[in-house]
Amino acid sequence: MVSFLDVSYVVRKVAVNTSPTIEVTIKDDGTFVVKTTSTFKNSVIEFKLDEEFDEKRMDGVTTKTTVTRDGNKLIQKQKADPPVEVIREFTGDKLITTCKCKDVVCVREYKKV
Repeated sequence: MVSFLDVSYVVRKVAVNTSPTIEVTIKDDGTFVVKTTSTFKNSVIEFKLDEEFDEKRMDGVTTKTTVTRDGNKLIQKQKADPPVEVIREFTGDKLITTCKCKDVVCVREYKKV
């Protein structure tokens, strides 16, 4: 299996076998907070829609990132080499996350608790 982001085989295997919790909140000033918690790694990103920010990804790389909104979707674009796009779609009691890097697409579904 090829890793476009230079993530090791062991880290990929561990990540695939975790069940992270995603918490999305919006502060009074319009700042979005996305917390990802798992037994493997945790991360928090804070951003305002349509404003570029520095994001430290879970693989340790820092990118310039912009998040936009299209209806019930948050579209996160990371300016990296290669570029990465993460789409979080909120539907009913589900969050469907689609990650795209080059010609690889990964879809993960979360259930609201």
